[in-house]
Amino acid sequence: MDVERFQRWHNEYPVKVVYHESKGRHMIATKDLVQGDVLLSDFPYCWVVDETAKDFVCQNCFLEMNPHNTNVALAPDGSQPEFIKCPDCQQTGYCSEYCLAADYCQHSLDECALFRNLEINEYSPVIVTEIKLLIRTLSRKWLEAQIAENEGREEQAEGGEQKKFSNDNGLRYEDYSSLITNKASFPANTLESLDYWICDYIRRLTEWVGGREEKNSELLDILLRNRCNAFYIQGRTFDEKTSGETRGCGVYVRNSFFNHSCAPNVNYWVVDNSLKVECTSAGTCPAGDELTISYIDSSLSLQERRAKLLESYMFHCDCTLCVRQDREQAEGKVVESENDENLPENTSSSLDLENAAMSDNETETENETENETQESEEVQTETSQEQSEPEQSEETYTESERETGSQENLLSLEKLSISSETEETTDIHSSTENSEIVNETHP
Repeated sequence: MDVERFQRWHNEYPVKVVYHESKGRHMIATKDLVQGDVLLSDFPYCWVVDETAKDFVCQNCFLEMNPHNTNVALAPDGSQPEFIKCPDCQQTGYCSEYCLAADYCQHSLDECALFRNLEINEYSPVIVTEIKLLIRTLSRKWLEAQIAENEGREEQAEGGEQKKFSNDNGLRYEDYSSLITNKASFPANTLESLDYWICDYIRRLTEWVGGREEKNSELLDILLRNRCNAFYIQGRTFDEKTSGETRGCGVYVRNSFFNHSCAPNVNYWVVDNSLKVECTSAGTCPAGDELTISYIDSSLSLQERRAKLLESYMFHCDCTLCVRQDREQAEGKVVESENDENLPENTSSSLDLENAAMSDNETETENETENETQESEEVQTETSQEQSEPEQSEETYTESERETGSQENLLSLEKLSISSETEETTDIHSSTENSEIVNETHP
């Protein structure tokens, strides 16, 4: 656990990455904080415009250029700037020649060719967005390797500037790779579907387009890492306001060490009219306390929040807010039962209700035990029958399962993938209404 390296990423900020057996890697304050203290700022390591927004949102700065949108970006003189599409792949667009040039080094390095040859008709826009973020992560890695290989003799761009990364945050693929994947938490059938429908396809495509050899296992790690650590990014306009619509996502490596709380003490938003994210203290916080953000809309009900966190991040939330609301709801149920006019007279007290519930639970437990014993005997009988049948080829079974699952199995992945629905971009901070990014990370 290279915590020291993570700490060096945050040396200039009043935060520190520490490790705990139950909490994992997480952030704590290194000094007493007051509301508004800047805790961290970062650019994304990799990012992508949503597939549904690629025809009017700038790939480099997320400026919206849609003439049918009332929040359309307009130049200072009121004119409508030209939206510049990549002439080769037509899959990325830019608000200006400056943004086109800024993204060129990475996009031109096989990314453009891969986008051009993607067969996306069989995939939903959500899955296409996820595939493109995977490719952009790969192209970033390839560009880093190329620059490192040619270090000291790389070509000079116009104006004498060396090739550089757009929105560079100073971190490299090795740093990005240190983020968790949570692979052990994903269902086996989900991992198999991702590997077959996305990883295997992209591996073959990268080899065919650029002669690059990538392993399915690493591609799967990138997919899962992006799912667990991506922030949603909203579009912006010339007046430096957000459009209120999610237009893509990005992986902010430094920000990915915040744990979740439904009552977070950290806010975050885009600053400087760019993709830069700034985290600030939502209130006072003593040194040594954990710093948290919310991965979801905290205004949802307890049941909705827990269901969403369990579905998307595969953990049961026991933050202070959830525990308190859980206790309040439990107490509310007791009060409701005590006031129920339909209850028998001899069950009017909460103590009698508890005793009755315990008795019912014991009876149910005995019944469940009997049922489990019968089911176990049936399973043993079925197992003995199956062992007497001819063994089916593992390879044949796997291929058949893949063919049968086909598109239905693929589309089911959307429940765990990057979503572009507006309802998920609702402000998740209890102390602000101006959040521009919805976090979908799981440190």
